[in-house]
Amino acid sequence: MSEVLSLVAERLNGGLDTMRKNWIRFFAHLCLFLTIIQQPVPVTASAVILEGYIRVLEAEDQRDLVALYVSALGDNAVDRYAAYLASLPDDLPYDQRADALKLARQHNLVVERVAVATADLIAKKAIKELPPLRGPLPAPADMNEEATPIELRLVKSVEWLLFNQETWETAIYQSNAVLRYMLGMGRLHAARLLVSSLPDALTGSSANGELLGYARFFSVWDAPSALASIVSQNPGEDGTKSEQKAWEQEYKSVLDDYYDMALELLRVYWLGLEYSDSNERKREKVEQMRIRQIYVPEIVLALHRELYDSREVFPANLRRTLQLPNIIADSRYSIFRDFVSPDGNRMPEYLAGVREAGIAVLGAGVSDPVQAVVG
Repeated sequence: MSEVLSLVAERLNGGLDTMRKNWIRFFAHLCLFLTIIQQPVPVTASAVILEGYIRVLEAEDQRDLVALYVSALGDNAVDRYAAYLASLPDDLPYDQRADALKLARQHNLVVERVAVATADLIAKKAIKELPPLRGPLPAPADMNEEATPIELRLVKSVEWLLFNQETWETAIYQSNAVLRYMLGMGRLHAARLLVSSLPDALTGSSANGELLGYARFFSVWDAPSALASIVSQNPGEDGTKSEQKAWEQEYKSVLDDYYDMALELLRVYWLGLEYSDSNERKREKVEQMRIRQIYVPEIVLALHRELYDSREVFPANLRRTLQLPNIIADSRYSIFRDFVSPDGNRMPEYLAGVREAGIAVLGAGVSDPVQAVVG
């Protein structure tokens, strides 16, 4: 019997099309039966035959059976099932992914190992097809493009790690790595999709500092769009006093929240993580620096514009625009350093806006701009 199975395996090595599917199925079942009754079976030949039948099941999309036969592969079962899961369509619904992992558990595969191996395979393949994280910093005008299929595949890789809390720690690590890449390349749409797909228990916990920072970043980044929508709804002279008052209250509430969120993000030294070892996670630190150089100047400039543009409705915000440079220059937060990158220096752009605000203060009848800042 061993010789027969070895000959079948040799033939299968030449390709599935060299043997009828029903014969492959027969010999696969024969291998399993002989194993169950504890008869000697050539290990290599059995593995080749089982692999051949698994490939038949994959081709026929018989997902319910793949896990069953993969579980018979022994030490290779986890990696083989992970390879199968990684080959499934990128748009596979969430519940079908969950069912695929449940099948692994039913057939005594370690689900956590399967999930981690699957996510790792998908991510590594996607990264190879994406451009490296280096080169000129992306401009805001180039950040609105939709996510590409490969980027979506990389984002979706994290989903395999969300079904069991035992793999959440790995999900956090992989999410941070993917987000550093996406943000560093200016791929905001893909990064936003990933953040929105994560459970609140992960993105809202202070224990997950880097991931929490990314979630808060999007709240700050999106605020100017929300403010623009509110400004466009100003009833103006055509509205009643109550309508104008209600609009001003909404405008002030959203603007004040934005101001507080932006300062909180900047003051906690966003992504300025410290490590006990100067060589520890060096790549991560370089990636984080790139992200800060891209987005911190944009956040500061946007915040300045919103405060300055609201001065006629809320005169006190003119003072805020002149107080903001003190925070930017504060060495405790190191915000000013992010304005300078290999691509240039954006500080003059910001200082021009501060100068404009100073002139506006003088135009408002304040003789001493310093008093406007400290008063």
